[in-house]
Parts: sequence; structure tokens; C-alpha cells
Amino acid sequence: MHANRPISIKQWALIFIFATIIGLLNFSIVNTENLASGDENPFYYPLIWEMTGAYSGFLLLPGILWLINRFPICQQNLAKHLFIHLAGSIVYGFFHTILMKFSRIFIYSLFSLGFYDYGDMRYRFLMEYHKQFIWYTLVLVTYHSIVYYQTNKERELKTAELELKASQLDNQLTQVQLQALKAQINPHFLFNTLNMISSLMYEDVRAADKMLVKLSNFLRMTLEKGNSQKISLHQELEFVTSYLDIMKARFPDKLDIVVDIAANLQTALVPSMLLQPLVENSIKHNDLSDKDKYKITIKAHREQEKLILSVLDNGVGIKDREKDIFQQGVGLSNIQTRLKQLYGNQHKLNIENKANIGLEVLIELPLENIKETVKELSIVK
Repeated sequence: MHANRPISIKQWALIFIFATIIGLLNFSIVNTENLASGDENPFYYPLIWEMTGAYSGFLLLPGILWLINRFPICQQNLAKHLFIHLAGSIVYGFFHTILMKFSRIFIYSLFSLGFYDYGDMRYRFLMEYHKQFIWYTLVLVTYHSIVYYQTNKERELKTAELELKASQLDNQLTQVQLQALKAQINPHFLFNTLNMISSLMYEDVRAADKMLVKLSNFLRMTLEKGNSQKISLHQELEFVTSYLDIMKARFPDKLDIVVDIAANLQTALVPSMLLQPLVENSIKHNDLSDKDKYKITIKAHREQEKLILSVLDNGVGIKDREKDIFQQGVGLSNIQTRLKQLYGNQHKLNIENKANIGLEVLIELPLENIKETVKELSIVK
């Protein structure tokens, strides 16, 4: 039941059963009292009295519910509507008493039970009204309790539905933002590589051609991976390997790549295109011509439920503050933003100069695993 909402047939059936139970309970009380006091009247007299009382109340219930719907009890009109319901209970009591009297007269006549005497009606109205007032008040309180419960339940359901929609929209927005960030990485890498190929073309055509082939393989691999925001560490290392193939064509015999990752961590989930921009930055911001060998070490290990990734080089390091580094280029600032979108405050990204070694980028992520078998990855040195 709900304000301004019709009561279903099923609900009316339940109310009828409830009225029947009330009538039978009252009959049981009256009949037991008669037996205890030695009253020899047959049991069907109190049965008729109590059942006509219960069913008369049932027949008048729609009028009570209409009045409650029309004049609901609320803070704004409490006094006025309480007075209306007091008057309504008197009207209800009058008609309830009249219905009981004439229904009993009819039944007595129908079954030849003699004359039904209801007594002096002046006192009968007053006597019956005490019970009728309690019944009217119970209906009023019960109805408002049900309406209050249903209203709160519907409000909670709507709130939960709105929260779910908000969460879905937030997730969709996050996915759109991540897609935009990921889309930003590929052109960034592509432009850098094309610039290198353009420069190399005047120095070494064969090397430039080799780089174009490697670039084509890299882009094909990127397309095959689709729009996944997270991939296995093994797949991410394939990206890095493909990128390093391009760089090795540009700087033959200059790059020394060390991968130190346990086999059981290769199924760990990481953001796609996470390590490649870090390796790219290591190469881009150092002059490889100054070294016989430029070494990049990629490591991964587990600390409890955290995955620790690091990219360490033997370059010159950085002189600017970490904040400035993030603001200067697309690669690192993009990674920082994507990590925040994917993990919130459950990640860390640190950049640190290592004494007499070079620069290390350290990333800490929640450890997530996928169930798949991966082959051991070999980095071409």
C-alpha cells in the first residue's frame, strides 16, 4: 500500500483474512467467557456478533483509507488533519454500529433465530466507539508506517540506483580519459621515431629502412592488443622488446638491455604502454654516442601484495626537480595521470638519481594476476 496507489486484489484478500482472524479471536474470547460463567446460549450467537463486527469493519475500510490518503498526517498540517481524522473516526463508528445492527437482524431473520435486540442505541454507539476509535487509530498508524517504510525503501533503491549510475558514468569517464591518454602515447612515440628515421635516412638508408620495418611491426602489435588498459607484464615486455628492436637499428651495438623479472611475475597485470615510454625517455635524454655501451635494466619484484617495477639506466641522470620532469614531457606526465586514474592513491612513482649509476624510475602498483601461461621472453641484446 502506498499513498495514492490502489490496493491490489491480493492485498484486499490478505486484509479480509486478517479481519476473519480478528473476528474468530474475539469469538473465542467471548465464547470462552460465556462457558466460564455458565452462560448456556449456543456458540453461534457470539460467532454472529463478532464476525459481523469484523466484516463490517472490513467493508468500511476503503472509506478510512480514502480519508487517510486525502488528509495524510504530516508536520505541516498535523493539528488540522488530526481533527479531521477524529471526526472521521466518529463517522466510521456510527456507520460501523449501524452495519453491525442491521446485518445481525438480517442473519437472525435468515436463520430464524428470533429477534435481535441491540439495546439502547444511545449507549450502544458510545460503547462501541471506544473499540472503533482504537481500531481507526491502529489503521491510521499502520497505514502511515507502511507508507513511511515503502517511501524510505523506494528512496534507498533510487539512491542506490543513482549511485550505481554515477559509478558507471564515472567508470565510463575514466575509461574515456584513459583511452585519450593512451591514444596520446602512441602518436608521441610515433612522431619521435619518424623524426629519428627522417634524420637517419640521410646517413644510413639501410638502417632507416630497417627501422621502418621494425616500426611497422610495433604498430601492428599495438593494434592487435586493442584497447585494453591493463595487460600482462609479459605482453608489456613484448612492447618494450619491439621498441628496442627499432632503437637497435638506430644504434647498433650501443644498447645493453638487462631484464630481471621472475617468471611467476610475468602474468602480473600492468597498465599497457607503461614501460616503453620510460625506456624511450632513458634513450632520448642521453647521448648514446658518449658511451661504448648504454645500459638499461628493467626489474620487477614482489613485496607482499605490491608489484615493484623499475627502469634503471647508466646515463647522466636529471638535474631538475621531479615535479618539473613531469611537466616537461608527455611521457612521464601521461604515465602519472594514467596511474592515478587506474589506481587512485594505491600507487607510487618515484624518480631518483643513483650515485655513479644513472637514473632510476620506480613504480609501485597493487599486485594483480591473470591466469595464463606465458613463454619466457628473451630480449635481443
